[in-house]
Amino acid sequence: HQSQLEILTGKGGYAKHRTHLRPLAGRSPRAVSPSPSTSLEAASTPSSSPDLPRRLLLLPHSHPPPGEATEGAQSSPGESRGNAPREQSKMFKFLKDVVAGSGSGLKDFPYTIGEPHASAWGSWTHHRGASKDDGSPVSIFSLSGSNPQDRHMVAGRNGVKRLRTVRHPNILSFLHSTEAEVPDGPAIKHTIYIVTEPVTPLSEKIKELNLGGTQRDEYFAWGLHQISKAVSFLNNDCKLVHGNVCLASVVVTQTLDWKLHAFDVLSEFDANNEIASSPMLQFEWLVGAQYKPLELTKSDWASIRKSPPWAIDSWGLGCLIHELFSGGKLSRTEDLRNIASIPKSLLPDYQKLLSSTPSRRMNPSKLIDNSEFFQNKLVETIQFMEVLNLKDSVEKDSFFRKLPNIAEQLPREIVLKKLLPVLASALEFGSAAAPALTVLLKMGSWLPADQFSTKVLPTIVKLFASNDRAIRVSLLQHIDQFGESLASQTVDEQVCALFLYGRMFVSECSHLTG
Repeated sequence: HQSQLEILTGKGGYAKHRTHLRPLAGRSPRAVSPSPSTSLEAASTPSSSPDLPRRLLLLPHSHPPPGEATEGAQSSPGESRGNAPREQSKMFKFLKDVVAGSGSGLKDFPYTIGEPHASAWGSWTHHRGASKDDGSPVSIFSLSGSNPQDRHMVAGRNGVKRLRTVRHPNILSFLHSTEAEVPDGPAIKHTIYIVTEPVTPLSEKIKELNLGGTQRDEYFAWGLHQISKAVSFLNNDCKLVHGNVCLASVVVTQTLDWKLHAFDVLSEFDANNEIASSPMLQFEWLVGAQYKPLELTKSDWASIRKSPPWAIDSWGLGCLIHELFSGGKLSRTEDLRNIASIPKSLLPDYQKLLSSTPSRRMNPSKLIDNSEFFQNKLVETIQFMEVLNLKDSVEKDSFFRKLPNIAEQLPREIVLKKLLPVLASALEFGSAAAPALTVLLKMGSWLPADQFSTKVLPTIVKLFASNDRAIRVSLLQHIDQFGESLASQTVDEQVCALFLYGRMFVSECSHLTG
C-alpha cells in the first residue's frame, strides 16, 4: 500500500491511477486536509491547459469504493487517453483547492489581511485582519518560503496541523488556514496563512497596559496561571511537548486572556520510542539557543527520552517568567541566573522550573496548584467568576457584596475588558443574583457613553424579562443610572414588553403553585 498518491502524466499513466482520484472529488476539503509532512513535487509532463499548476501538493493515498474501482478498471485505454488532458486539469485544480482550504488560493480567501504587528514568533508575521463577511476582527499569521520544501515551511505545516487539532481555553483558537503561491516580483513565494481569533503579541500588550507595582504582578500572575494550564494540558494530558515556551509564543486576546501558540516544534512525547522523526528533533533549530535547556543544547536525545514530558516546557516557563519581570527578551541562557527582578513569592518555583536536572523540574500542574504567587485578588476573583454556576446562593451573595470594593483595587482595563463581560454573561444566563446588577452598573459607569451602550445596556434590557423579582426590582431602583441611555423606541418596544412578560411569568407560576 503506497503511503502517497502518485500522479503519472505519461501515456496511459493517468488511467492507471484515475480510479483512486475520483472518490476524492466528492469529499469536502476538510475531509482530506493535508498533513504537515505533505510535500510538493513538479509534474513530470506539462499540460496543454493553461490552468494546470506546475506544482502539486500530494495527498495521502486513499482506497476507492468498490463500485468506483470497478468502473475505472473497465475504462478502455483509448478513452482514458482521450479524456486525460481535461480530467487531469480538473483533478489538479481540485487538489490545489483542497490544499488551499478556502477554494482557490487567496482569490477566495474570506479575510482581509491588514497591517503587521511589530513582533511575532520565529519567522512568522502576525497581521491584523478582518472577515470579509461581517468585518469581525481576526489575526492572520503568514509564513513564506522560496519553495514548498523550505524547512521553515515544513515546520509551519506541523504548526498548522497542531493548532487545528489541539483545543484548550488557554491555547490560541484556530479558525482557518490556507497555503498559496503569491507573486513576489518576478519570483513566486509559497506562503502559509493561519487565521485565528484576534490577538496581540504579549510584549506589545504589556507596553500598552503600562502596569506597575502590585497591579502588574497580579496581572502577570493571572497570565502565567493561564499559560501554565495550557502547558500542563499539553504535557500531562496529551503527552505533547511544546518545545519553545517564551514571551514570543504568548499572545493576548481582546479580553486580556493569555494564550499559547507557535506550535511548529510541538511533538509527541514517548519515552519508549526513538524520536528521530519527531518535530522536536527535525525543527529544534527553530528554538533560540538562549531558550534551550542543557540536554537540548547537547542534543542528548537519550536523556530527553528519560526525562518527564514536562522537562523542556518547564524550563520554557522559567524563561517566560524571566522575560516578563526583567522587561526584555532573554539574550543569553546565563541571564537566567539574574534573579533580582523575580518576585520573592515566585522565586522558589522559578528555581525549580530551571533545575539543571530534568527529572527534578517542577511539573506545571504543581505550579498551578501550589504557587504562592497565584494567591492574589485578581486571580481569585476571576477564578470565582469562571465557576459561578457551581457556587451556592450564600457564596454568590457574599462575593458580589465585596466585589465593588475589590474592583476599585484592580487594574481598570482588566476590570472592563475581562470581569465586566463575564459578569454580564452571568446575569443574562441566571447564574448571578440581584446584587451582581449593582456591580455591573458600577463597572459600567467607568465606560464612555458609547461603550456603555454596546457593552452594558443590551444586558440590562434583557434583564427586564427576568423571572427573578429581585432583579426586576433592582433594575427599577437603579434606573436613574441607565435610563437616559435607553432610546424611547427601545423602552416602548422592548423594555415595557419584557418587563410585563417577566411579571406575567411570575404571576402565572404563583397561580399554578397555589
